[in-house]
Amino acid sequence: MRVLVTGARGFTAAHLLAILQRDDSVTSIAAWDIEGPSVPKTLYQTVDITSLDDVRTAMESFNPEFVFHLAAVPRGDEATCLRVNLDGTWNVFEAARGLEFSPRVLVVSSAAVYGLTKPCETPVVESTPLRPVSPYGVSKAGAEALALSYHRRGLVPCTVIRPFNLIGPGLPEGFVATDFIARARAVKDAKDGTLPVGNLDPLRDFIDVRDVVDAYHRVMQNPHTDGSIFNVASGEARSIREILDVILEKVGAKAEVVVDPDKVRPVEVREQAGSFTAIHEALGWQPTIGLEQSIEDMLAQA
Repeated sequence: MRVLVTGARGFTAAHLLAILQRDDSVTSIAAWDIEGPSVPKTLYQTVDITSLDDVRTAMESFNPEFVFHLAAVPRGDEATCLRVNLDGTWNVFEAARGLEFSPRVLVVSSAAVYGLTKPCETPVVESTPLRPVSPYGVSKAGAEALALSYHRRGLVPCTVIRPFNLIGPGLPEGFVATDFIARARAVKDAKDGTLPVGNLDPLRDFIDVRDVVDAYHRVMQNPHTDGSIFNVASGEARSIREILDVILEKVGAKAEVVVDPDKVRPVEVREQAGSFTAIHEALGWQPTIGLEQSIEDMLAQA
């Protein structure tokens, strides 16, 4: 099978590519948006996801049978998120529909599409109303609708996955866990200090990236998922405070935790966890790596 991965320089893609390179059913891989050393059966390409001409040319030259569409920007203003996340998705599907045989496409969305969920809606299921707040969540909700419209018209078969809050080895800077690890280590090295934080009370569903890419891989192996939407979640809400406590304990740091008003978001979802019942019933998937193990592996790698 010829497999294309967009957004291949992201940390999730690194874990996914490792699985695909070990999969004997995958004969060749095109990894977009990345430059790298020569690796067996992998072609690295620099492709501008916002350019239909670029996307069409690269896709026609490789002619994939399956596409993992990961390319996205998680932060930014409305214009940036819409250009990359929504227009980029349109480019992928327009290019795919132009091939002689349309590839199956896995669209990686986000739990951000749920936005302001109500307490009575937790754990959220795939039919929970979407109330996105951030430009990222809005753009992902639009990308989902666009992708599924191609599927319903019989143009490009696709599956949508909504991963919840990612954690695990390779998580880049700018996320809660990596920021807490860096600051906890700084406090430990200083032997004394304060640790400024935002709101620690919200509860979130954290899922290890290795479990997430296992779900992606299972979708590739099972064409009967086409047209479906799946949450990929742990099913358990953990507070941001608990994440900090686990990290401080494992780092061996003691800190005076101080709330910094500048770090508090003006609009915050109080509690959100996802149900993984649908993907478990369809593919037998379930999370296998706990939060503490994810943090331990991050600390060991850093």
